[in-house]
Amino acid sequence: MIDGRFSSFPGRFTPTIPSGLPQCRSSGGGFIDPRRHPFYQHGAAVPLVAYRGQRPIGRILVSDDPLYNAHHEDNVGCFGMFESVDEPAVAGALLNAAADWLARRGRSRMMGPIDYSMNYSCGLLVDGFDTPPRVMMNHNPPYYSRLLESCGLTKAKDLYAWWFDRENRIERWRPRVERAVARIGVVVRPLRRDDMPAEILRCRAIYNEAWKDNWGDVPMTLAEFEHLAKFLLHLAVPELLLVAEVNGRAVAFSIDAPGFQRGGPPA
Repeated sequence: MIDGRFSSFPGRFTPTIPSGLPQCRSSGGGFIDPRRHPFYQHGAAVPLVAYRGQRPIGRILVSDDPLYNAHHEDNVGCFGMFESVDEPAVAGALLNAAADWLARRGRSRMMGPIDYSMNYSCGLLVDGFDTPPRVMMNHNPPYYSRLLESCGLTKAKDLYAWWFDRENRIERWRPRVERAVARIGVVVRPLRRDDMPAEILRCRAIYNEAWKDNWGDVPMTLAEFEHLAKFLLHLAVPELLLVAEVNGRAVAFSIDAPGFQRGGPPA
C-alpha cells in the first residue's frame, strides 16, 4: 500500500542512538517523489507501507534501475529504506510485496538495503551500534539483520565505515601526505562556488572514475549528481569543500559534513 506517511518513518523503530539525534539521510518526501528526484528520469520505484489496522508497522522502497542492469548485464532490483517492527511476518510481507513488484517488471532477483543504487544510502548495520549515525549511512536496530535473514536473505558484501582519531591516526599521515604532495605536485584548493557548474562536472567525472569497477557501481547521471551535490553542500562545512589538482587538473575532491545538521536536507 502506498501512503503519504512513508517519509515519517525514520526513527520510528530505531532505539535512542548515542548522539541523541536521528540519522541524517536523504529520505524526505523529495527523495521518493518522481517529480523531484532525477533517479526517476531513467528508473522506477514504489514506496510501500505495511499497516496493522490503522497503525503503520513497516515500510520498504522497491526500485528498478535499468542503467544498473545494463551496466552489469544483470536482471536485479533493489529494496531500501526498510523499517519494521520486530516481527518476521511483517518483514516478510514487505519483502514479498517488493519482490512481486519487481517480478511484474521482469526482474528475477532482489538485493538491499539499497536506496535506488550504491550511490545513495545502502547497507545494513550489523556492528558499531554504539557509534552515532553519519550522513547517508543506515543506522538501524540490531534486530534488522535477524529479520532479513529470517526471510531468506544472505550477505552479499561487507561494507565498512572507518573512524579516524586526530591524535592517533590523522597526525600519523601528515609526513606521508607532505612527501606525496612534494613528489607529485598536488595542490589543494577550495571548491569554487562562483564556478559551480564546471566544478560539478569535474567532481562527477572524478566520482564516476573512482567508483568504476567497484562492487555494485553504476555511473551517476549528471542530473543525479547535481541533485546529490545540492544535498551535500547544504550539510557540508564550507571551509572543508576541497579539490585536489595535479598540473592544473582536478583529480580528487573532499566534502566534510557533520553527522547530522538540524533542519534536514533540501527536498
